[in-house]
Amino acid sequence: MAEQYQDLNHYYYHLYYQFPRRSQWMEKIWADAFGEDYPAGLEHYGYLTRQDLASLSALLDLQPGSSLLDIGCGKGGPGLRLAETGNLQLTGVDIIPAALDQAREFQQAFQLKYPATFAEGGFLTLPLPDESMDAVLSIDSLWTVPNKIEGLAAVKRVMKPGARFIFTHWDLLAVDPVELLEQSGLKFISRQDTPNWKTYQEKVYAGIHQYQEELVAEMGEAANMLLYEAQASPPYLDLSVRRIYVFEK
Repeated sequence: MAEQYQDLNHYYYHLYYQFPRRSQWMEKIWADAFGEDYPAGLEHYGYLTRQDLASLSALLDLQPGSSLLDIGCGKGGPGLRLAETGNLQLTGVDIIPAALDQAREFQQAFQLKYPATFAEGGFLTLPLPDESMDAVLSIDSLWTVPNKIEGLAAVKRVMKPGARFIFTHWDLLAVDPVELLEQSGLKFISRQDTPNWKTYQEKVYAGIHQYQEELVAEMGEAANMLLYEAQASPPYLDLSVRRIYVFEK
């Protein structure tokens, strides 16, 4: 069955979003791992922390009513929170239709001045007009794009002049990607390491192993994404660093 998808990660993400409810066991694992840095209420199970969210908000520095695009939005929690606190007009895109359905429903949990819009798309298939966004956000998603230059160039198309693209990414310690990424036509502004990222991820993976049976009993096949990541990712942690990047058009 996995053969119909782009790759194994794509297949597992499709399985994951077949579980439409909030996972009590995932929330326990992430909350235990992150402690006070867990962004409660977002139902977000990537590696965004409360500190990361505050940094993203400050770096975006958007005026009320500004348009914000969230690429790889998933269920939408982080983008919805930023839209809520900043009175922003949020558009979220994701390649998984089931994720978008969940995001449309989840937005009802937030006090939004402007209704959020969610549409199917990815870095290379953004369903938006040229120069339509005041800022673009992407959390832990750019790693899925094989050609990063092409991916950033596609983002540049929908950014207004002076707009920022802010994203999180795992860099290999042996490679500095800035010069390569600037070939997209976007200008590098800054980057910062995300605090305690490795410790949090190691704790999450330990929790997934500890509660594997409970996750499978609750989520069924949707838990396979978590089990796969907890098995495949740890060897890369010592070779990487997770960072927040800011590029500008």
